[in-house]
Amino acid sequence: PLSRFISSIGQALGGQGSNRADIGDILRKVCVKNAKTSEDALLCLARYVKEHGFWIELHFTPQALEISFATMFQDVPVAVLEFPPAEILDYIGGSAEQKQRDGAKEGYRPDPILTNMSVSHYTATSLKIVCDIYEMDVIMLRSLGIEVPKCDPYLS
Repeated sequence: PLSRFISSIGQALGGQGSNRADIGDILRKVCVKNAKTSEDALLCLARYVKEHGFWIELHFTPQALEISFATMFQDVPVAVLEFPPAEILDYIGGSAEQKQRDGAKEGYRPDPILTNMSVSHYTATSLKIVCDIYEMDVIMLRSLGIEVPKCDPYLS
C-alpha cells in the first residue's frame, strides 16, 4: 500500500493520463503548493486523506474494497500478485522494463515534489498514517503471504 498510495497521489493530482478532478486542485493547494520537500507533501497528503477519508478520490480506495466491489461480494476467485509480476509479463509478451506510466519521469506529474516522491520519503508519522488508512490491505496481503514489513511496527 505504500507505493500504491504515492501512485494514487500522482493520479489524484492530475498526473499525465488522469482526469483533473476538483479534489486534485484542493490537494495541490493545501499540501503541495507550499511544501518544501516531498516528505512535507507526503505527510500533508496522508493526513488529509486520513481526515477526509479515502473516498475523496477513487484512487485512494483500498485494494480490499476494490476487489470486493469488482466481484460484487460474490465468492469469485481473484489472483493478487506482487508487483511487478515479471514472469507473467514475459509470458504474455510484455516486459517488466517497459513502463507505460512512470510517475518518476519528468513532466508526468504536475509538480516536481510529486515527481521526486518515493517510498523513501515516508517519515515515521506519514508511514503510520498510511499503514492505518490501508490496514485492511495489509491484512489481506498478509493473509496471502505477502508481507508489508514497513507497516509491522504500526499494525499488530
